[in-house]
Amino acid sequence: SHPTYLVPVPTTPSALVTSPNAQDLGDLARAFTSQPHLSEHTRAAYRQDLQQWLLWCAEQDLHPLAARRPNVERWVDELAHGYAPGTVARRLGTVRGWYGYLQDQGMVQGNVAARVKGPRVPNVSPTPGLSREQAQALLAAADVAGPRDAVVAGLLLLCGLRASEVGNLDADS
Repeated sequence: SHPTYLVPVPTTPSALVTSPNAQDLGDLARAFTSQPHLSEHTRAAYRQDLQQWLLWCAEQDLHPLAARRPNVERWVDELAHGYAPGTVARRLGTVRGWYGYLQDQGMVQGNVAARVKGPRVPNVSPTPGLSREQAQALLAAADVAGPRDAVVAGLLLLCGLRASEVGNLDADS
């Protein structure tokens, strides 16, 4: 894979507010994916998604700040041939977020991904969840095991937290 600093120089500099060098672009990508309000899981997903976009741009000899809506649409179309709709939608959401961040930083004049249509994603997950009886049995078993297990099971089941999120909690959380 190509590191972020190998992203080529802009081919249409007039599209840019400023023309950051590749190191600055890498710093912007790292700043976006390191925002303090994001969970580590979200940061990792953003890094992966943004890396996919930046690599695709490099392969197209396209500076990410010179990209236009048709470029993003083509990338989304290509992703749709190899990934599930939910993955494509998440990656597009990351790229939208990054261009929004760049716009806030004064690096671009508009968000080229803002109006790109993503794939339809079902409102209901195809992954089956626990039945009511299974959930009740889990909570009862955790309660018998002790207060710590009861809290962990409750956070996982009732709050919808990921196991990694629960594992990273501390007393202040």
